[in-house]
Amino acid sequence: MKKYVCLLLLNLLLNGCQFLPTYHDEQPDPPFVGTLTEVSGADIYYQPYVETSLYDWQAGNRTFIIEKKPAYYSKIGKAAIFNSQKDGKVTFTGEITNSAEFTAIHDTLPLPAYARITNIENGRQLIVRINDRGPLAEDKIIGISEAAAFRLNMNENSRIKVDAIVISPDGSLSGKGMYGSKIAELSFALPQQPLL
Repeated sequence: MKKYVCLLLLNLLLNGCQFLPTYHDEQPDPPFVGTLTEVSGADIYYQPYVETSLYDWQAGNRTFIIEKKPAYYSKIGKAAIFNSQKDGKVTFTGEITNSAEFTAIHDTLPLPAYARITNIENGRQLIVRINDRGPLAEDKIIGISEAAAFRLNMNENSRIKVDAIVISPDGSLSGKGMYGSKIAELSFALPQQPLL
């Protein structure tokens, strides 16, 4: 009897370890200490994901696995830049492409999504709305509009960092893109008159 109990416990122990979740890439960021950086760009608002954007997909011989936890998405690489030649086409989310807006294309984030893009070479940051699917060239991690590239002062060889921002139905923001950042509040107030 002891032999069976020992085997049962050993079996539970070994099989139980297979189902323990791995948290190495899902650790929350430590509390931010310092001054928050104001980041502007696309207007951020909650919109539910397009259901078909939640499924893995294929293009050619490549398979794209959709991010199950987009709040943890953070990647460094290069971006493709799309210009006015794509303008007027319908995006994955049903919007009309406009290279003059701060929009982007991504292969694996649920859509619509938002991300903070940082140009690593000069530190400029911008919020973009991701409203379309790729596929992108294998050496690119995101495709951004010409307007976004201009604001970030970058080209297709610039190294960038993409940090996702997740919006809850109540409007609260979270994700890697909010670490150390706050959304710049737009003000249309006129400055005070100068003293003459």
